[in-house]
Amino acid sequence: MFMSLSGKYVYGYPHSQVPLINAFIAIPRILIGVFCMCVAYGLYQPVSEKEGEEYRRQSQQNEAKEVEQALNQTIDQIGVVFNLLKAEPGRPNYHGYRLVNEDCGGQPDPLWNTMNPANIQQARSQYRLYGNPGGGLSQSNFITNEIQSGQKGEQILANMITGNCPNVVSFWSLHGLNEQHQFTDADIDCVIAGQDKQGKTHLWFVDAKNYKGNADTAYRNLTPDQLLRISVSQRAFETGVDGRPDLKLSANMNWQRDMWAFMFNGKPVEVEWLVCMVPTSDKGAPDVTGVMWPGDIPCVTPEELVRRVNAVDLDSTQNLPLDWLDTLKRHVKH
Repeated sequence: MFMSLSGKYVYGYPHSQVPLINAFIAIPRILIGVFCMCVAYGLYQPVSEKEGEEYRRQSQQNEAKEVEQALNQTIDQIGVVFNLLKAEPGRPNYHGYRLVNEDCGGQPDPLWNTMNPANIQQARSQYRLYGNPGGGLSQSNFITNEIQSGQKGEQILANMITGNCPNVVSFWSLHGLNEQHQFTDADIDCVIAGQDKQGKTHLWFVDAKNYKGNADTAYRNLTPDQLLRISVSQRAFETGVDGRPDLKLSANMNWQRDMWAFMFNGKPVEVEWLVCMVPTSDKGAPDVTGVMWPGDIPCVTPEELVRRVNAVDLDSTQNLPLDWLDTLKRHVKH
């Protein structure tokens, strides 16, 4: 029994006008629901492609500003350390600091006068040297000037090592390795091998660098993969062949360290990876105090390299394990 619109009760289904009234009541509810969905859509609709592109562009600009601020801060810190002069108006400058093209020379590296043309040949005849210093660079992707400079640097370093480290065997111009442990054209300049009196093998992997500059030049890290060149006496940044005082660093040694790591696992061997800044003339080697190559690989002078090698209580080269000698000889480029 249902009540009709007139107030009377009837049997069966409700009065025919009841559904119409319910419809009128439902319409506002539907409209309210649609309104709420529209509001929600307006609040949570995805960012348009144009707005997304603008956001990314702004983020890149902010990131570039942060990088630029960090670089300027590092440059100013180097400026304080070396008491660099500000450039005069209209004069060449690097971030406002004075810029020069050459340093003022300097005194010879302590090992310079120990070099002898006979050192390398004598070491080779005594089986203390394998390979051809600088020879592997002809297979590299470097331009002619870079190859000649690199060859000179390796030859100078080979002469210093053979003349000042009698209890090691050195290997020059070796093949690098790839992820499959196969030979690549990536060049490893030098591996120095020695055996201490406690039976441990010591290996020094060395990348020789023949960069511009004498004893008056100092290098410092601008970033983990960039250096700045400074003329100390002139209190100025110093340009390279490209007219800039900053230069990019190769990550090859860091990469090769990872590729060779499997060879040393579980073996009585101590391995050190180094970059060596070789003097270009009898006016000394640049100051590389605290300089690091990518992967936190220290950069040292030849004097420091020789000191590190000779600081180990090395036994005769005749006691070097044959497996290490054979392995390194196989890696030498021919």
